[in-house]
Amino acid sequence: MTTYRPRPERLLLLRQLVTAAENAYNVAAKTVEAKTIVDTYVGEYEDSTRADYWTNIYESAYDYLTSSGAVTRYKNAARRAIVESFPTAFYSGYADAGGEETEDEDESWLTARMNKELGFVDALFMSLRELRESEGFDKDSADAQASERADGYRATLDSVYAEGKLRGAGNLALTWRLGATEKHCSTCSGLDGQRHGAKWWLKKGYKPREPGSETLECRGFNCDCILEDDKGNEYTI
Repeated sequence: MTTYRPRPERLLLLRQLVTAAENAYNVAAKTVEAKTIVDTYVGEYEDSTRADYWTNIYESAYDYLTSSGAVTRYKNAARRAIVESFPTAFYSGYADAGGEETEDEDESWLTARMNKELGFVDALFMSLRELRESEGFDKDSADAQASERADGYRATLDSVYAEGKLRGAGNLALTWRLGATEKHCSTCSGLDGQRHGAKWWLKKGYKPREPGSETLECRGFNCDCILEDDKGNEYTI
């Protein structure tokens, strides 16, 4: 009995066809998921996601600070909170803006931003370990430190929500308004009163209150500015 063996070049072609089919399926599945998710998460962020994220980060930090065990499960808890909350925040912002479906560029931004945040977890727990091992550190100190870390991480999640909302807004006109801080950086002062479409703000990278901003002189950490729509409503958290 003769056994049929495809020539090498045909095997290569078959593999390429299978890979192309798998890629096409993944793209289609991703598109369906994107269309569905923006319908699912309208209003979700401020209803629960924001508070839940703060609690999860606080607990992972506080529980580690008040324990004597290994760090692994606390790190994993923080990472899990990021992986679960970042997409919800982003898609909620997109949906709240009236966006109908995300683009590949939106998905790429979200993935990159989430990976960047995951990269900070090791440094977070390294600093917490130093605190835990310091002389005189107690539960009151642990509560204060965990709260501070949770506040910072929540501010970052707010910026992810704001990014999604700006991306879903199309070219909605938005005006920069100064916040209540006593002193304003030169960037925020210069932007005050400027009115542009959401796409312009995104392209320029001017996003109020964005922690670690590379475009604002204040770096966004103490920023209290907002973008508001033409009806005077605050558009970004």
